[in-house]
Amino acid sequence: MGSSTLSTVLVLVVLIIVVIIAVIRVKKKGGCGCGKPDCDCCSSKHKHK
Repeated sequence: MGSSTLSTVLVLVVLIIVVIIAVIRVKKKGGCGCGKPDCDCCSSKHKHK
C-alpha cells in the first residue's frame, strides 16, 4: 500500500508542476494578443527597434 500511495503522490506532483508551467506560459503569452512586433502592449524582448 505504501508504494501505491507514493506513486499517486508523485503523479499528483508532476501534474501540479505541468499546470504551473502552463499557467506561466499563458500569462507571458497573454501580454500581447495583437501579434505586431512594434506594439506597445508587447514586452520589450518582442520589440524590434
